[in-house]
Amino acid sequence: MRDSMDAIKKKNEAGMALVTALLSLLVLMTLSTGIIFVTQSGMWTSVSYRALSQARFEAEAGAQDALRWFKYSYTPATGRLRHD
Repeated sequence: MRDSMDAIKKKNEAGMALVTALLSLLVLMTLSTGIIFVTQSGMWTSVSYRALSQARFEAEAGAQDALRWFKYSYTPATGRLRHD
């Protein structure tokens, strides 16, 4: 009788070990997924910031080129408009 009780106890312990292993695996997979998403969003943030910075510098360079053109190359009209 004692042997059958020990067998049932060991069988229950084996089931509990499986449940514990599956729960541990679930926790590790959840943490891994979270780390992947955080890393990916950080990468997208840096790519977005780089594009924003590049666009700003290009816009400022274009504005400086326009100002330089007005200052050195622009010749205003010499004639006057007639008003009737």
